[in-house]
Amino acid sequence: MNKKLIGLLAVALTGLVAFFLFENKWAHSIQTGQFPAFFSLFPGLNERLLSLDKQEIIPIISQLKYRWFIFVFFAGWMVFFPSKNPTHTPMANRSLWILRLFLVLQLLYLPDLAKELQVRSEWANLYEGLPLWRWLFPQFLPAYYHQWAVLLLFGLGAFSIIKKWPINSPFWLAVISVTLLIWTILLIQFFGFGKIDHTYSSLYMGLWGLLMWVILIRNSDENFVYGFRLFQAFIWGCYFFAGLEKWMFSGLDWPTMIHFQRIYFHHSTPIGAWLLQHPFIVVSMLWVGFGYQLLSPLQWRFPAWGYINAAGAILFHLGTWLIFDVGSWQSPWILTAVFLLPWWEMGSSTSKNIEQNA
Repeated sequence: MNKKLIGLLAVALTGLVAFFLFENKWAHSIQTGQFPAFFSLFPGLNERLLSLDKQEIIPIISQLKYRWFIFVFFAGWMVFFPSKNPTHTPMANRSLWILRLFLVLQLLYLPDLAKELQVRSEWANLYEGLPLWRWLFPQFLPAYYHQWAVLLLFGLGAFSIIKKWPINSPFWLAVISVTLLIWTILLIQFFGFGKIDHTYSSLYMGLWGLLMWVILIRNSDENFVYGFRLFQAFIWGCYFFAGLEKWMFSGLDWPTMIHFQRIYFHHSTPIGAWLLQHPFIVVSMLWVGFGYQLLSPLQWRFPAWGYINAAGAILFHLGTWLIFDVGSWQSPWILTAVFLLPWWEMGSSTSKNIEQNA
């Protein structure tokens, strides 16, 4: 068992215990402004905290405590219950195909992101940089910066498909790192208008997982499957934390008919109108979706759960599109969900064809 991981887990547990022991004291200290130096790193946050009373700060600290608890729980799970990997590792060629396919996937949605940024360039005077990035991007960049960034991403993606570098080549590390940097800059601009939008969340997190995978492969060929499963965790983790937020903020009120009615009020469709007449179907669907998101981490322990996660994700997003007209069948979440499948366990004939053509 990895001693460093055990040490990190011990530190996390110590922090969790400290949360429980000093929660009320910390709430009082924050409310009375005893940590101005720390919170001054986040523009506006210190002033907002000072405007809250103790009863309003306690729930905020509780949310941090619960998130820390979830982190410790899963960290312990991964340390003491190693994932069940298949007895064989995927061939390098198949790994290359998976990596290339994901890089191609992000190219499919760059025109849409570029279009959104072009529209926002007309609202540049409403731009307000994100707290952690205001020092670097205090203003909305001119449109041609976004256009060049998108073109660079297209070039990197196309080059990575043409060049047949081995999976453990430093080339992949460089390409994915630069790709992530550009995506980060574009999304910082995208979110600079206070817009809540998670259109590209799973795709963006998948790129981070892809980077982790490439780093692990470079360290050891034995990390093929483990690294890929970690890459998958970045994707199914989006669903798990979405479900966790629903549970923490809405509790068991989320999978109810009242909640469905409120959503329908803002997103009316013929299918939604029909479902309003069938409460049992509505509540059943909400419970299934809620449970699916909270159970998505089972894929870490049981790789075959990836079939359920992939199918569930596709149905989830198609459902929100058909019932509420939110998103579309072209959603990046749908295509990203395909990567939740245990690709190394695909049929032998398909695998051979892929490896021969790589």
